[in-house]
Amino acid sequence: MGAPLLLGPITLSGFEIPARVQFGGAQRIAVHRLIDGSRVVDSLGADDGEICWSGVFSGANAATRFRLIDALRLACATVPLVWDGFAYSVTIVRLDASYQGPYWIPYQIACCVVQDAGAALTGLALSSGAQAGADLAAAGGYGIDTSALLTGLGADGAVPASDATVMSRNIAMTMSSAQASLEQADGALASSDFLTALPAAQQVATLPIGMSYLARAARNVTALQGGAGS
Repeated sequence: MGAPLLLGPITLSGFEIPARVQFGGAQRIAVHRLIDGSRVVDSLGADDGEICWSGVFSGANAATRFRLIDALRLACATVPLVWDGFAYSVTIVRLDASYQGPYWIPYQIACCVVQDAGAALTGLALSSGAQAGADLAAAGGYGIDTSALLTGLGADGAVPASDATVMSRNIAMTMSSAQASLEQADGALASSDFLTALPAAQQVATLPIGMSYLARAARNVTALQGGAGS
């Protein structure tokens, strides 16, 4: 395929990018067969099939990248799936991996379509402020304390352009704190105490997802700063 593919806050790269994506679906219909042999067909609406692809997690962070995707499956989260001109809201229903070594983990994934968001992306794209606000709220669901950041949102849930500079500084501080927590959790994974290692493993799996949302919010807040200064 070659085109970048975004799943939630994660952009697939390298061998993770599939050669092809299988998608499509059917039309649900009710067929009424009449005595004279004719038919009356009632449409019951589109029935999107699963979106499926395969690839390989590779390199030194292959296992970490797999855990990031698997955390989305475990959370049963509804996340954006975007590539080329296609955009959907999906939930991961299956993620299968074949561990062949620490640097090479082939995988197969299947996503259930919640909504075809392609038309919304082309005609109703979120503003930078609205996207930043949505990402800050999402980061809070992955172990990052964003309560102080959320108090800076406007009544519409967006980051006001007038507050972009302050919000950018606050996001950077929150990101720094999250990074410190991740490093601490990573160190705790080596503990022989199960009660210590278990919550650490949960943090290692979830914090990077929240940090990805924070990073995207930071980019959109930077865009707001540029717009405010123009």
